[in-house]
Amino acid sequence: MREPEVGDPLKPLEEMASRLRPVYIPQGFPPLFAGAVGYLAYDAVRYFEPAVGELPPSDLFLPECAVLWVGSLLVFDHFKRTVMAVACATIEGGASPLEAYEVAKGKVISLYSRLRRSTPELPLIALGRTPRANPEGSNFRRREFEGAVKAAKDYIRRGDIFQVVLSQRFFRPTKAS
Repeated sequence: MREPEVGDPLKPLEEMASRLRPVYIPQGFPPLFAGAVGYLAYDAVRYFEPAVGELPPSDLFLPECAVLWVGSLLVFDHFKRTVMAVACATIEGGASPLEAYEVAKGKVISLYSRLRRSTPELPLIALGRTPRANPEGSNFRRREFEGAVKAAKDYIRRGDIFQVVLSQRFFRPTKAS
């Protein structure tokens, strides 16, 4: 696990991806079973489109990018009711392809053995009443949001902008961690 980095979130992704080489994937494997899985926040647009410039600070303190590099995992096929353990053979530090294969095979065996172990029974937790579906608050009142949509349409008609992403944040108190 890497610590969060400051700066362009695409640089570490490019660095890690530059060390990878595509290989033939035999039929029967899922379409995505390794690689980078994650998200880029809307604010990361400035790394693709420099004209956007710096954005005002966010009060959510969320990362612009969160990526999980997957090298071994369990793939559940709910339709076929099967589980497949997958591990990528990564050739690093002068290892031979056969050595990398043996390491990956060990990871697959380990995943299957973990599946076969029993786990302690977890207690049921009474959740109580189901909370209301409607949110407690928002960063936009309906009239303000409609006004922002109208203003955006005016900007587009005048040619000042060609696209806008309006969003509304809903929030409510929670005891979840």
